[in-house]
Amino acid sequence: VIGKPEVVGGQTIVDSLKLPLTAEQYLEKRDEVLLEKFRSAKPLPNAVHLVESACAAVPCAIATSSNQEYLGLKKENNANLFATVKSVICGDDSRLKNGKPHPDIFLLAAESISVDPKACLAFEDSPSGVLSAKSAGMFVIAIPEKIMKEHEDVQKADLVIDSLEQIRLCACDGGLQLQLL
Repeated sequence: VIGKPEVVGGQTIVDSLKLPLTAEQYLEKRDEVLLEKFRSAKPLPNAVHLVESACAAVPCAIATSSNQEYLGLKKENNANLFATVKSVICGDDSRLKNGKPHPDIFLLAAESISVDPKACLAFEDSPSGVLSAKSAGMFVIAIPEKIMKEHEDVQKADLVIDSLEQIRLCACDGGLQLQLL
């Protein structure tokens, strides 16, 4: 369910657990817990440095399944992570026809920064996100939770790592060079 549109994920959870709720009721109850957690969300180790390095060299966008409200909460204590990003596309963007695993959100993110998707590097933590970015033609680095690392869709990424601390991005000839540490 990670990375999919929230109503789809909510319905999957309700169905698989046979909950006596609608997807919308489940999402309301989930929000009671998540809203405070989003406010205290912290970036992964090395994320801010990677974003700053990338954005100093090339135009950058964020493509997130989070809706704009959730993203706003996550940004409250993480302004530095978003400060140099040129564009942010959220899962509730009215221009999106399909959510992840379809490529729409990544294609729109690439378009928003005027970059060919085939020239883009995508970081993803979910199986649906990996499929979405790969379908858009991007080079994908997956940083999944340990429980998801062996998922067959995560393994479709071009590179699967345990931590963002395993890589470095360097400006090189008008682009980026990826270095494994």
